[in-house]
Amino acid sequence: MPWEGISGLVNLMGTWMTEDDPPVALHDEKAYVATPDRRLVFDSTSQKTLETIRPEGGQPVSTLKRGDRNNAAPPVVTDGSSPLLLAPFVVRQAGTGTQASRTVAELVAADAKTGKVSWRLRLDVADWTKEVTDSLAISDVGASANVAVVTLVKKGSETFSNPSTTYAVDLTTRRVLWTQETFKASVVAGGVVAGTKRKAASDEYSTPTGYDLTTGAERWHDAAEYFNTYLRPAGPDLFYLDARDRAGGKNRLRLVDVRTGQTRQDGVALASRCRYDGVGAVVCWGRDEVTGIDAQTGAPLWRLPDEKAGRVAPRVSSVWHGRVYGKTSNDCIRPRPGVTSWRTGIPSEIDLDQPWSLECRRQGKGRALAAAAGSASPGRR
Repeated sequence: MPWEGISGLVNLMGTWMTEDDPPVALHDEKAYVATPDRRLVFDSTSQKTLETIRPEGGQPVSTLKRGDRNNAAPPVVTDGSSPLLLAPFVVRQAGTGTQASRTVAELVAADAKTGKVSWRLRLDVADWTKEVTDSLAISDVGASANVAVVTLVKKGSETFSNPSTTYAVDLTTRRVLWTQETFKASVVAGGVVAGTKRKAASDEYSTPTGYDLTTGAERWHDAAEYFNTYLRPAGPDLFYLDARDRAGGKNRLRLVDVRTGQTRQDGVALASRCRYDGVGAVVCWGRDEVTGIDAQTGAPLWRLPDEKAGRVAPRVSSVWHGRVYGKTSNDCIRPRPGVTSWRTGIPSEIDLDQPWSLECRRQGKGRALAAAAGSASPGRR
């Protein structure tokens, strides 16, 4: 794996230092690594970087150097027989003659199999970007039905007021279908783009809102406004909302249907992160609690810790295809079967013959709670 995939995210002990997804997506035998100024196409078979994709419309407003923390979101790979790797960048175009310098966004689409660039599209940016050029970040949120969603934001705390612009791009005609100012998209599912909408860029409060993926028409919006809003995907058609209600000042922790905005489960978990396993479950964790949730109904399946059973909550590192990967203070992780089932929450423990991680080297033989298959995301849609 190229160093960019873990830059600034792993300490000298080998411990992952963030709860966010790594800037990596997997598709077939390829791994795609995102940085603010490039995309790397890495072949896991040959262990070689096949292509490095960079913007051509100007100089990137920020770059990643070795040792810098890579806060880029995982790349998006589209569905279909001819999948595309999407790579949005923010660049600064130098002025020429009477034309002043300006900031623009550039969306690059490359063949996911070869990494060769297929096309490039310039995205014009709003006036609010003029004063914060060095603090801009852009990410691809998702893609469905040949429409990709890209969001441009001012870097900073995602739960506080930061300006944002969301674009929906037709990948066939290569044109912008719609834009929405003061809207930060987070999820694409069921023909709907869900995220947080502010009345103004400087507004501290936001409202969860859903827009039609193709037309940009509003499909639904929450009846309340929230502060410290955290909204993330939590299943094929769900998102997880952690926010403080403006009216009552109470935190709302709930699972919401992306397509309708209706709450599927309220107060389902005390969590800071939720991950869909790609099959049938969502696992939420944080605040010393881990909860398994049915991805279709939103109903809780199990919770840890379980004092009656004498079981503690693990520190979750990843969730994938029916398995929860993680560790406790007593257990090492290891790339072998021996996992916590998402449906029961019961670990299938195995003896470790050889330590695997840097942390485990200090502990010698132990008990494995989960296999470490890596925490990279599959190609997001």
